[in-house]
Amino acid sequence: MSAANPLLTPGVALQGRYQIVRLHGQGGFGAVYLAHDLRLSGRAVAVKENFDNTPQAQTQFKIEADVLANLSHPSLPHVTDYFIEPSGRWYLVMDYIEGDDLETIVNRSGRLSEAQALSWVEQVCDALTYLHTQPRPIIHRDVNPRNIRIRSDRRAMLVDFGIAKLYDPAQKTQLGARAVSPGYSPLEQYGRGITDARSDLYALGATLYFILTGVQPPEATNLAARTEQLQSPRALALNLSPQVEQAILKAMEISADARFQTAEALRHALRTPPAEILAFCVREKAKQPMKDAELVQLANGKYAYKGICQSCGTTLMTFVSQQRAASNTVLQRCPQCGGTNRFSARFCQHCRSSLELRSSTRQARSSVAPVSSSASISQAKPVSKPRAQRKPSVTSSGPSSKMAQFSKLALGGCVVWGVLIIVDFMMRANSYYLNPNENPVLGVFISAICCLGPWFVVAAVIVGLRKQLAFRSI
Repeated sequence: MSAANPLLTPGVALQGRYQIVRLHGQGGFGAVYLAHDLRLSGRAVAVKENFDNTPQAQTQFKIEADVLANLSHPSLPHVTDYFIEPSGRWYLVMDYIEGDDLETIVNRSGRLSEAQALSWVEQVCDALTYLHTQPRPIIHRDVNPRNIRIRSDRRAMLVDFGIAKLYDPAQKTQLGARAVSPGYSPLEQYGRGITDARSDLYALGATLYFILTGVQPPEATNLAARTEQLQSPRALALNLSPQVEQAILKAMEISADARFQTAEALRHALRTPPAEILAFCVREKAKQPMKDAELVQLANGKYAYKGICQSCGTTLMTFVSQQRAASNTVLQRCPQCGGTNRFSARFCQHCRSSLELRSSTRQARSSVAPVSSSASISQAKPVSKPRAQRKPSVTSSGPSSKMAQFSKLALGGCVVWGVLIIVDFMMRANSYYLNPNENPVLGVFISAICCLGPWFVVAAVIVGLRKQLAFRSI
């Protein structure tokens, strides 16, 4: 530590009451100490010291300390006291939380299971909802694995309010220095925008990314500058649920407007499974749920879900509207870095390359393969193939390509039959040379064609109905 910011030594008693035991942690803007409250029989407390001693920071500190002291939530430590020393440094006294932080747990035991991680993150979401919905919303601004501690009763506690700020929507500004935690602070916290509740959601999404994958996410500045890429969470944790991956990616959007707007929305997204996709199965003669469904773009530009019937294993396909395909429940893969993005995104959030489909280049369309949230990203298939490799499309277990050809033949037969009926009528209209009564061979030929014509019509109707049922959309 520099001489300008000397640390407190063990044994020092602040305000004649809080005796410092040891340094608990420190950063560029402050330090946290374990201390004993001499007035309360030596009860353990956490003393947060802030190095910013400017008059402006002290004024803001008094306002915010009053607000923090009135907070009461099971996942937040209670602020019991605050004061400013003659040196100009200010201190917050909070309940000391026993237990390890999430970073220590992951480094010691490896990445967490999805069930355990979601249980703790949901408790933090509740705490953030409580902070963000105060009459004057409180932005924590330092949510990261080191500031989430797990007590012995398995309760997740959000600690360290050293850089928490009151948010004023009218002024859209906060006083005081902006500290950052590399990998967890959003882009706007680097002095390039306004921090609000969505800033905490980015940090919580990055925290969830770390505890589920064991990999620290890149800094937001590097993601925005495209010098680093965010790996797909399911590429690092193969058993991760699609909705959890989608929630993480949405929470970590570079643009605050593209993120979840509330902590409750993030909490709901983590537990909401992808919608079940149904398609008509000819073998089962009913709509059946699809397994491993993926969204593909056909050669004619339309979109369809393609998957396997959960009952009989038949390949199913069902059309979907462009509005549903463009919804936020569908992801698409970036052709450059392989990262996943919202289907409606125009640029990749990882490498910032263009995601727009170019009709002039079939290869570009095939490389941007949108997949549904229920499909594995690693198993996403290309939208279309080069003409030399393209196979004839088939419906869900319905008519094959031969039946499609027969349908065309049947429709053509109907046209021929209609023409022959007109010719037969003309031949019978007092024309001696074309009268079948005077020309028996021609009469037999035309009569045979006229008898077979209805069967062509029946066959065309049957094939047409089967194709209509096989391609029925949701």
